[in-house]
Amino acid sequence: MRARSAFTLIELMITVTIITVGMVFVLGAFSRSMAALVTAQRMIQANDLLSAQIWVLDMDNRQPEPAIPLDASGAFAAPYEGFSWARSTRDINVDFEHNYTKSLRELFAEETVEVSWVQARVPKSVSVTRFVPKRVLVP
Repeated sequence: MRARSAFTLIELMITVTIITVGMVFVLGAFSRSMAALVTAQRMIQANDLLSAQIWVLDMDNRQPEPAIPLDASGAFAAPYEGFSWARSTRDINVDFEHNYTKSLRELFAEETVEVSWVQARVPKSVSVTRFVPKRVLVP
């Protein structure tokens, strides 16, 4: 009897099946990593835009007559067309320790600045809430 030196059809079919299943898992992981990369990139852009918008609001608030209302929103210019921002201001409703609550409520307001966008039909946003002097926020 002669020794067998070739693969049978069944062995080749099993090998192709194993490789195919492995490739499906690899491509699925690649797809998920690409989606995570896009999300991370958009989050970085949103954080940069948020920082820039807070700076714009701060500079506007330092003007004798601020041009941006206390509750305002808008869209970013090119190349950030998919991003928008919103600003909301309200009185502080937090109770602080000691007897500082009344003074802090008279001097400061709570401001929230948010940058939002839509990614894969899912709305996403990043925001910052901070306390700003009321004297600066006089409309």
